[in-house]
Amino acid sequence: MGRRCEVAGCEAKHYAKGKCSSCYYKQRRADPEWRKGYREYSRRRYASDPMYREKIAEIVRAYRQRPEKIELRRKRDRLAYRGWTHELVCLRRAQQSGECAICQVRMDTVNMRGSLSGEQADHDHTTKEPRGLLCGGCNRALGFYERHQRPAGLEIEPYEVYLACFGNRSVQ
Repeated sequence: MGRRCEVAGCEAKHYAKGKCSSCYYKQRRADPEWRKGYREYSRRRYASDPMYREKIAEIVRAYRQRPEKIELRRKRDRLAYRGWTHELVCLRRAQQSGECAICQVRMDTVNMRGSLSGEQADHDHTTKEPRGLLCGGCNRALGFYERHQRPAGLEIEPYEVYLACFGNRSVQ
């Protein structure tokens, strides 16, 4: 039978240091010192090895021919910058039942202009902490509310309740 990976829930064959190859490399890639050394190694190899340079160029060409992959990565990177992960988006989507955290409108419905009112990942702009998934209208109104302290004609209570849930300041 042979040894198995020690990571909980992983049944793959042992590779090194008690883990399967997938878990082992996942842990190594998370280590900043290892990543720094690997980047240096890759740069030196790219500068000195023409076959490696051609291999990398081929990978880049293949990647650029798949625009859906590029858009998916851009979206993931935008979410990561705001403190969100794919798992957190899925968790919040389940917690909110696919509804906006402020107005409770379904975010897969069609809005007044005839387009889907897709979810937008809200975050605190000072701490980059994720807060909730909002519809586009509430996300814009919340940003306006946070910047302008009680704008005229805007129903304030839902925004104060939403911000209070995340421990943010209450606007005077």
